[in-house]
Amino acid sequence: MRKFIVVAVMLLGMATIAAAQETPAVEIFGGYSLFHFDDQDAEPFLVGLAPGSSVNKNVHGFEVSAQFNANKWLGFVADVSGHYGTFVNVAATPAPTPAFNVSGNIYNFLFGPQLNYRTEKATVFAHALFGANRLGIDAMGAPINTAALSDTGFGMALGGGVDFNATKKVAIRVGQFDYILSNHTFSQYGLNLPHQNNFRFSAGLVLKLGQR
Repeated sequence: MRKFIVVAVMLLGMATIAAAQETPAVEIFGGYSLFHFDDQDAEPFLVGLAPGSSVNKNVHGFEVSAQFNANKWLGFVADVSGHYGTFVNVAATPAPTPAFNVSGNIYNFLFGPQLNYRTEKATVFAHALFGANRLGIDAMGAPINTAALSDTGFGMALGGGVDFNATKKVAIRVGQFDYILSNHTFSQYGLNLPHQNNFRFSAGLVLKLGQR
């Protein structure tokens, strides 16, 4: 009888561990995102032209992604993020040049592999995502009435984060950090800029669907 009880307890423990480590077929993430963009050292240049000018390097927005899991360790992620805000505040210079703002948006459309280390309580992950980065710029109140500018170039995200399991089907992404490489030259407007080194932080909820 004692042996039977020991075996039953062992089997129950193994079944509990297996259940805790079940791999969802799909994981959907959605949440808040902060984007810190590379201003290409524009602020000293602007301040030299118009003292009091400033560059806001942090803009806010969202990130959503879907991870399709091949197995416990490997998944493939489709990722979309959007960030919006005022990039630059240019101070007024001697008349007739008024102060004006440069606002805009930054979108990332990325796809790539993600490696996952799963435990009963959390998942630690790292990914390499590739695709497109779109930058839109609109000068508001500028001395010259300019149309909105936009450029779409290569984008890449290298990073990772941690999800803590709240329930079997829901996890909390407490932090995801990405280095974002973008490549905008705006050559069509007579500019020649090198690539940009940006950073992104995101946090939110993860829904786990199905079972692999």
